[in-house]
Formats: sequence, C-alpha cells, structure tokens
Amino acid sequence: DYLFFTSARDVFSIASQGYYPQGPTQLGGAATPSERPVLRVSGSGRIYLRAVTKSSYTGSMWIDETGGRRYLWSSTRWQNLRSQTFDLTLPDETLAANLPTKTVTITMLSDSASSLFVPQRIRELSVGSGIVPYFNAGSEIFATRNLTSGDTWTATYVDLTAGQSGLAELIDAGAQLTDAQYEDIRKLYTGLPGHLEQRLFDFARNAAGSADSPYEMARSIQSYLQAILRHLQRYYRYTLSPVTPPENQDFVTYFLYVGKEGYCTYFASAMTVLCRMVGLPARYVEGFVADVDASGQTVVTGTSAHAWTEIYFRGVGWVTFDATPWTSTQTASSAPNQPDAL
Repeated sequence: DYLFFTSARDVFSIASQGYYPQGPTQLGGAATPSERPVLRVSGSGRIYLRAVTKSSYTGSMWIDETGGRRYLWSSTRWQNLRSQTFDLTLPDETLAANLPTKTVTITMLSDSASSLFVPQRIRELSVGSGIVPYFNAGSEIFATRNLTSGDTWTATYVDLTAGQSGLAELIDAGAQLTDAQYEDIRKLYTGLPGHLEQRLFDFARNAAGSADSPYEMARSIQSYLQAILRHLQRYYRYTLSPVTPPENQDFVTYFLYVGKEGYCTYFASAMTVLCRMVGLPARYVEGFVADVDASGQTVVTGTSAHAWTEIYFRGVGWVTFDATPWTSTQTASSAPNQPDAL
C-alpha cells in the first residue's frame, strides 16, 4: 500500500458541506452549509486550505482532468515532479529570498474524504501516524485512506495571495525570467467549452479594463466581481439562496447577466472563466478558509467551506485569488460564513 496506492479513493467536495444542492454535476441553487466542526487549525491570519483543483469547465460544473496518476510524496523518484507541481523552485532564489514561510497544523474533528487540506505553496509536510501522503499533477495531496477524527498534519508554506504588498512587483520581475512549464500550463488552464457566447468574452475584456500586466488584469477582474470599484453598488450580491439557474443555460453566463447573485462557487467560477478568456491560466479550487485570530487557533465548521481561483504567472507560479467579496466589518470567526455580506 505504501508503494503502490492505486485503489479508488473518496475525493473531497464542498458538496459534503451543503454547497451543491442540485447534486455534483450542477453548480448553483440554494446552499445549506453545515455548522458541524470539521477542522482545528493552528496558524496565523487567513489561510486558504485547498483540497481539490479543477481543470475543466463544462458549462454546468468543474471537473479535473489532471489527477489520474498518483505519486508518493516522500519518494525521491518523484522529487522533481513534486517540485514542479508545487512551485518549490518558483520564484527563483533571487526573488524568493525575502518571502517568509509560515506554519499551519490541521487536526481533523470529523471524518472526511482522503483529501488533505493544505495551503497551495507548500514547502514541507509532516503527517501524523497512519497517514501516507500522495500527490497528483493537479497539486492535490491525499492519504491512502479516508481521514478520521484525530488525524493531524503540519505544513510549512509560502503565502502568495492577491493584494499582498509587493506581490505585483514580484510578478513583474518573474515575467522576465524563463519558465519552462509556462506554455504547457497555459494550454491546459485556458481551455473553455465551445458554447460560450462572444458577449461573455467582451465582458471579460471589459472587466480586465486597461490593465497592462497579467497581474493587474486579474486584479481588475477580481475587483469588478467584488464591486469594490463601483462605490459598493451591488452589481453581484452574495446570498446562500440565489434563484436556481436553468439547466439548459451556461452557469457563469446566467450568473453574470441574469441572476447576479450567489455564493462562493458562483464568484470562483466566474473569476476562473473570465481570466481564461483574457489568456490568464486559471483553475478552480475547493477547500476551507480559516481565519486564525491572536489566540493562534480556530475551529473550522462546514460554513467555512469555500471555492476560489488560482492563477499562474510566468516565473512565479500559482497565486490565490478570491473573488467572493469580503468586508472589513466581519470578525475572524464569522468571515467565512458570510464572506461578502455588506
């Protein structure tokens, strides 16, 4: 089992927390998030704990077409692949010298699928007894069995989240460097279904505005969805009870042009699709958001299940973007529950 993990595994989805009321093949509808404790998180600040990534959008759902093969995390045979998959050498040493690392410890408070909840730019992973970690090309990490209450692991990571001070300069500098995998990633993560209308492409270009760099384009799209550049006018409103989108219409198109309200899966899907339309490699991510206060620890419930976007930048790698509007008036414990309530 340690060397040859090939059996079927259960994969996490925020459907388990009440966010796919229409079933796993259809986004949207009124969500009923669970208030059951799921994780205990020890760390600092806001931590995006990703579990799964999705590479392909169908118009009604996201699927992953990259994670078929599995690789033992600790194997020296797959060290180079692990380094490439998790951006271990990005940005290069000259740019990464001033990037601090953080540490987070996760303890399961309930049973779950096999997916481990970890930050994106993980550097080291230490697992508790009984957990054998594997990874795939989609940068998911998972055990050879489903997780149970009491399972624990610790990760060191670099936090690169849109809006951080100095990130724009870092990405501009990285764009000048050689990135051997950029073209392959661009081809895979800019794919879109053929049914999308031209008006949606026009919408994407309008949302990107006059930005002249990939990072600023992404930030402009993020701001457009959050309406923070619209004097807080609610162009897109957060609610857990949106009108259920018709099955015969594209989910993102319906959200942006008709419904104009929803929760994290709506905003994350729109952000990812719009970024792809302007040539930015982007993928859809699901997991939990933990806001850790000064005590250094918090309990995460199903109401903190979340979806967001990661965008790849040449020479830097994947960066976290959260298009669901957050507000400064929320407390750390309530922010993930209603992430964009105004």
